[in-house]
Amino acid sequence: MTTATPQPAGGAGPDPGADFDDPHPGAPQFLRRMIYIGSALILLLIVLWGVLAFKATADNQRARSKAKQLTEQLKAAGLPVPTQDQIVNVLGDDGGMVCTDPGAALSKARFNAGLTNGSGSVGSRPVLGDKDLVQAETLVISIYCPTRLGDFTDKIKHMRFEDTVR
Repeated sequence: MTTATPQPAGGAGPDPGADFDDPHPGAPQFLRRMIYIGSALILLLIVLWGVLAFKATADNQRARSKAKQLTEQLKAAGLPVPTQDQIVNVLGDDGGMVCTDPGAALSKARFNAGLTNGSGSVGSRPVLGDKDLVQAETLVISIYCPTRLGDFTDKIKHMRFEDTVR
């Protein structure tokens, strides 16, 4: 008894030109190699761009000189002084969030939120803000964005501050 080979529906047999022994079916090897090389180049360019962008912002001489000036003024005022690296990382050379329109509603809300008792949600209530906090922020604004100092002083002139931090 002979066994018949199963035939696909429609009666068409296997393609006589098909190579069933090909260990790499699919795209030709040249095309696959080009895709691998292209992907590697794109990845390399992205990594290179990231490294260059990071180094450009990592150490800025202008940011360092402003941080040094702020450090000196904070020391002269008798206020706590963060490290130079902390100041550079947070404020950069343009003052960061502190100088992003200090008189605007969002900045005012952020400032007022900083003057609460620190409790979350329901227990949060306003307290008398510390004079040192306002003095430190005034120094930052006067160094990093002196044109916005008027907006900030207008915002805080009606508030009352005390020596609340020990």
